[in-house]
Amino acid sequence: MKTPKIGMRIIKTAVAVFLCFLIDLLRNHQGVPFYSAIAAILCMQPDVPNSVKVALNRSAGTFLGGLAGMLVLLAERAWLPKDMPVLQYLVVSLCIIMLIYLTVLLKKSSASYITCVVFLSVTISHGADVSPYLFAVNRILDTLIGIGVSLAVNAAHLPRRKDTRVLFITGLEGVLWERGKAMTAFSRIRLTHLLRQGAQITALTELTPASFLPVLKDIPFSLPVIVMNGAALYHIPSNTYSRCKTLPGEITQQLQSLLKQHGSGCFVKAVIHDVLHVYYDAFTNEAQQALYRACHGGRYETYVCAGLPEGHEAICLTAIDDSSKIELLHREISRMPFSHTLRCLCRSAPSHPSYSILEIYSAEATPDRAAELLKKQAGADRTIVFSASVCDLPLLRLADRSYAVEDTEACVKETCRCQTGSGEAVIRKISRLFYHTGF
Repeated sequence: MKTPKIGMRIIKTAVAVFLCFLIDLLRNHQGVPFYSAIAAILCMQPDVPNSVKVALNRSAGTFLGGLAGMLVLLAERAWLPKDMPVLQYLVVSLCIIMLIYLTVLLKKSSASYITCVVFLSVTISHGADVSPYLFAVNRILDTLIGIGVSLAVNAAHLPRRKDTRVLFITGLEGVLWERGKAMTAFSRIRLTHLLRQGAQITALTELTPASFLPVLKDIPFSLPVIVMNGAALYHIPSNTYSRCKTLPGEITQQLQSLLKQHGSGCFVKAVIHDVLHVYYDAFTNEAQQALYRACHGGRYETYVCAGLPEGHEAICLTAIDDSSKIELLHREISRMPFSHTLRCLCRSAPSHPSYSILEIYSAEATPDRAAELLKKQAGADRTIVFSASVCDLPLLRLADRSYAVEDTEACVKETCRCQTGSGEAVIRKISRLFYHTGF
């Protein structure tokens, strides 16, 4: 197992703590730098937006806890006898209930912890001070100093050369994250950082948005994602489709007729009002039923037991059947007079070894054509691609530089000029290329 490196967040945290101590020296020790340092440590998050979120919660909790502590001290000194500490502890404990409930009412429940900590610090730890009210004010000021220092250090970046003229295109499963695993926290944080620094990064996948959005929806992609093997571009922030390459209606009907003749149904995918609709008839095998059970009912695509409505065109026809029948259908389609206008992709069904999947697209629905459009949209002059799929071969040949992940097929490795690991290795490679720190 590799020894983890000391990351920039750790270094920035140490810098922020040191600056808090320096500020205390400049203030001639009027505050307590311990509280500033604690605030700086807690607010130092992986990125600035998270730091701001934590800082706001901590500021609200500090003000609320400090103010409540001063009010309780006033009440104790005015009305409670000094020789009954049990009564004081009872009052303070009951106030904890009120403070936590108040943070819930204010929809600041994440600030309840720091609210109680500050309150107890004022009422218990420093209740006997000559001027506990002054301590409460300084306590708030110390925390604000730590928060401000943490935000400033986290937002600061050393000047680095960035390559914003290159378009990075990466596959998803098996590339951006390892097969069968989730995207790591490092990959999410580093990818988000690169995008916010201006890196032109997009993704390429055979999947529909419903399959990958649970993983990518919080990552700030500004460029559309190439989906369904290049049949469409999908803009994650606005949940909209663009460049949908469809099949003509008469061709779709002929293909459906051919499939019915061979006793094989299909799923017809069409984008209507920026929602992917999947139309289907009666299922003819267990693999079709399994796909339906796995995918229907989601937020980003709608399954309809009906035919494609008039006036709309399909993006893709998907047939799932035993492998021998899929091979026969593929041969039949290749002999049809309009076969040159189609792009047919065959692959094995992942959960049913004896079944295969045939996907039929327009011949214009290719990753390389979608990438060229994105390249112009991004104003890029070069394209670097990371892939693990044979479906991406035309794009890999077109790219200025291409990387194959280590566990992909031989033809992909032969086409690519370089190789890399998957998951975090891809993110690190993109980072080095973007910042010109090595290949």
